[in-house]
This record gives sequence, C-alpha cells and structure tokens, in this order.
Amino acid sequence: MNDKRKAIVLVIVLFVLGIALGSVGAHMWDGHVIASQGHHRASEELKEELQLSPDQTKQFDQIMTDWRGKFRALDAQRSSEWDPKYDEIRHAERNNIRAILTPDQKVKFEAFLKRIDEERQKQQQQGH
Repeated sequence: MNDKRKAIVLVIVLFVLGIALGSVGAHMWDGHVIASQGHHRASEELKEELQLSPDQTKQFDQIMTDWRGKFRALDAQRSSEWDPKYDEIRHAERNNIRAILTPDQKVKFEAFLKRIDEERQKQQQQGH
C-alpha cells in the first residue's frame, strides 16, 4: 500500500476511533445520569416502605448524602487519573499520523483535528 493510502486509512481509523470513544463516553454518562435518578427513586421508595420516622428519615438522608459524596470523589479521582492518560495516547497517535503525511496533508489534518477538538470542547462546556 502506498504512503497516501496509508495516510487515508490512518485518518479514517482515527476518525472511527474518535466516534467510538465518543459514543462509549456518551453511553457511560447517560448510564450515570439514569443510575443516579434510579438511586434517588429507590431510596425514596425504601424510605416509604420502611415507614421511617422523621428522625430516621433525617439520618437516612444524611447517610445517602455522605455516600453520594464519597462516590463523586471517587469519580473525580478516576477522571483526574484517566483524562491525562487518554490525552497522552491521543497526542501520540496524532503525532504518528503527522509523521506520515505530506505538508499539504498535514494542513488538512490539522484543520480536521481543530474541528474535532472544538466540537469536543463545546460538548464538555454543555456538560455532555
């Protein structure tokens, strides 16, 4: 396969991987939101089923608040460890692709990456 075809294949692979990673991330986020809503609903149903006293309800709510805080901290820790590793891999792969491109292809590749990065930034600002 000639260099031009290799470059095209690599760009396509990068694009497909970006879509796949974005889809997985969106699916995980949706699952997180749905799970959070489900946990709230489940705790409300449990309080009702147990017929907790007002004092027990207050204590139960405090336990649940503490529990959620611990899991949010764990999620933040995971993200702070995972995001830099993801960025490192993404930058390395982009550099590998740049190494096989002609100067004209590099210009197009950089424009493509700029669009992708701007879209990702927009989604992050919107909370997706």
